[in-house]
Amino acid sequence: MNMAAVLKLPAIFVCEDNGYAESTASEYAVGGKILDRGKAFGLDSHEVDGDNFFEVYETSKHVIENARNGKGPALLHIKTSKVYGHFEGDALTYRTKEENEEIKNNKDPIKIFKKKVIESRLLEMQQLDEIENEMKSKVEKSILDSKSADFPTEKDLLTDVYVKY
Repeated sequence: MNMAAVLKLPAIFVCEDNGYAESTASEYAVGGKILDRGKAFGLDSHEVDGDNFFEVYETSKHVIENARNGKGPALLHIKTSKVYGHFEGDALTYRTKEENEEIKNNKDPIKIFKKKVIESRLLEMQQLDEIENEMKSKVEKSILDSKSADFPTEKDLLTDVYVKY
């Protein structure tokens, strides 16, 4: 962050914060406030409700425009909930059963987004279903493409790693 601030780099630091470092609560393991770390270096720093698509979108748009216009780096501290754990098979035993249910039922960003766009009449459920099906197809195609692709060669390991002046 310091180097980005000194050189006014178009860097955007994103901290996706679900309140846990794998299984340790942030309130126990993190000293100070994440947002204050960015502010200490003079970064344009924002705390965002990561469960609110529209707030994330608007704030991201702001810092991206600033980065593209030479206004230097920014920090986005995105406070969110993870419906699932940090890894496949995470038993989520560091959260209470009630907390897991609250997140699953009331803080799922996708459910919140769908509800807002339907209530606002921006989209209909059929359109959302079509979008979801199209994205699932793209993911499945990407998986198949990656599985059928050739393995990289030893030469590929050094491609685009070093720049010659």
